[in-house]
Amino acid sequence: MRIIFFGTPAYSVGFLYSLIAADMSPIAVVSQPDRPVGRDKEVFPTPVKELAEANNIPVLQPENVNNPEWISKIKALQPDLIVVVAFGQIISKEIIDIPKYGCINVHPSMLPLLRGATPLQGAILQGLSETGITIMLMDEKMDHGPILAQLRLPLEEDETYVSLAEKTIDLGRTLLIDTIKKWVAATITPQVQDHTKATFTKLLKKDTGKITPDMSVMQAQRMIRALLPWPGVWMEYERKRLKILSIGQIIANSDQLAGTLFSNTSLGNAVWYAATDGAIELISVQPEGKSVMSGEEFARGYIRSNTNDATTI
Repeated sequence: MRIIFFGTPAYSVGFLYSLIAADMSPIAVVSQPDRPVGRDKEVFPTPVKELAEANNIPVLQPENVNNPEWISKIKALQPDLIVVVAFGQIISKEIIDIPKYGCINVHPSMLPLLRGATPLQGAILQGLSETGITIMLMDEKMDHGPILAQLRLPLEEDETYVSLAEKTIDLGRTLLIDTIKKWVAATITPQVQDHTKATFTKLLKKDTGKITPDMSVMQAQRMIRALLPWPGVWMEYERKRLKILSIGQIIANSDQLAGTLFSNTSLGNAVWYAATDGAIELISVQPEGKSVMSGEEFARGYIRSNTNDATTI
């Protein structure tokens, strides 16, 4: 079977590897163009491209896959099936209609819930008790096509984006291979989604992770668990950004002004963020223009006033 794999980030790599290991190695991979990364703006290949090239799989990197020239190149490869995992571009109906067995997409949610680009973060931000993985047939609308297979996955109370991504990859890799085999063998009947129950996730931007004084402990904690490592979580401190990199325990009724940082000798040497209904211990932070430091180091270096047992910073 002639398969073309569409994918770009690290999340896609495990699925491509599973195809290779299952003797379904794609005839080509389509990935986003290589982009500059970091302060030095050094250009690195996409994670999917790296794996493809290591396995001698040709790589296509269109700026816009729906341009006629790229559609012609994909048609010329005569694929039987296209597999899409976090590619990063909208795919036109003209491409979807090329393969004999259509285009199948791996989406980490229980569709029709959490359609869109950020289902993993969305599940945590919304405080869901479970999510899942869906293998679906693509149509011209986003995450709208009929479902081929689904598996549910419970969320832990301390679930993070990183831990949830790993779980859905582990769950989805086997499901993808099994679903492809059954779909090609015509032993699966696609199930139309109940579009009346659809929910949608928001596109993340660089400023999405700003913690504000009106947030509860639960809201702030969910943001930290969902938005690390990207786009990251931060608060304003002396008109500069203070990145929050990891958190510890939570207390209720801190008696501190919401939105402020404080330390308290009875709570140890850590620095705490006061929310509307309690406080969160900050284990590691990074002030703007500075190196990463522990909460204790930040408390020692940035304390400006000491009132009774509470220290505002």
